[in-house]
Formats: sequence, C-alpha cells, structure tokens
Amino acid sequence: MNEVLGREDVVEPKSVDDPQLVRVELNWEGPFSFKELLLTKEYKEKFKCSGVYLWKTPDSNVVEYVGRASGNPSLWVRQFQHYICLIGGHYHIPAPFTDTGIKWVCNHENSEVLDTLFDEMKFNKVTAYGFRYAAAINIYLAKLSFDKVNRVERNLLYDLQPSTTDWGKKTAPDHPIILIHCGTFRPTRNHGV
Repeated sequence: MNEVLGREDVVEPKSVDDPQLVRVELNWEGPFSFKELLLTKEYKEKFKCSGVYLWKTPDSNVVEYVGRASGNPSLWVRQFQHYICLIGGHYHIPAPFTDTGIKWVCNHENSEVLDTLFDEMKFNKVTAYGFRYAAAINIYLAKLSFDKVNRVERNLLYDLQPSTTDWGKKTAPDHPIILIHCGTFRPTRNHGV
C-alpha cells in the first residue's frame, strides 16, 4: 500500500529525493492479444498515438516487456513491428515456448544460431516458437503525450523489472516519478515493486 496516497495501485519510485515529484496517471487498456489488436480496424486508429506499453503472459505475474512509442511510430505500429520480429526469430523466445526448453536468442556470434538461420526446417521451428510466444502475450497500452513517454518508460522499467528487458532495471531513474496505475493493469509486489 502506498503510504502517501493510501492506494495500492500507486507505485512510489524506489528512491525518492524530491518531495515534489511529478505524478503521472497511466490509464491502461487491454489486455489485447496481438491478433485482436492488429486485426481490429478501430484499434489501429485508436492507438495511432504516443504512449507506453507492457506485455504479460497469462500464466505469470511477471511483466515480460516494457516499451514506448513516440507517436511516430504509434503504439499500434510498435506492436506490429514487435509481432513481425517475434514470429521472424529476431527476438528472444523464453524457454517455456520452445520444444527444446532452451531460450531462443538470435545471437550472430553463436554458430548454432547461424546454422539454424540457413536451415529451413530448423528455422521453421524457431518461427513456430515465435508464433507460440506471440499468441500467449497480453498487451497493455497507455496513451501518453510525447513529452512524457521516455521518462515514464524508464520509471516503468525500474519499477516493474520486466523479464525480457536488460536495460534500465539496475539503477534508479535520474528523474523518478510517481506512477498512478488506472484501468486494466495494476502492478503487484510480484511485478518487482
């Protein structure tokens, strides 16, 4: 529970130096599957804007990924780009979504990866893993003005500690803010806060 505001859905920054911190309200919409979001015409128009987003899988309380959209590309376009990268083997695919039980990492320095990229049958398995992982992701979107997206994303990374993002999680943001989570996503202690 947030001691200052008396609400459980308010995440205080992990380090608070300035008592006059900015508070930003995030009105989360979702969860959406990639298929629902990308094939529903109204969503393409509705999310033709800047904002932040996060991914979760239904079987986990862990936030998988946190990202931002500047408006160009939009929130909708960023999810399209991510989907293409997921099913194309560009992104990490967690072990539970592979047949081998080993996380797929498209590392150009790994000879097994290079062998897979030039073997159609092996690579088809990787794309199947990507489809499987993409189908399991729940997407949450929060519209924000362009001037806030970088700072809010950095605070979300630190506060939520997403499992598939490597940067922005170890050190507190230079400009911590208080994030007020409204709508369909509410962080819990399991989300790293």
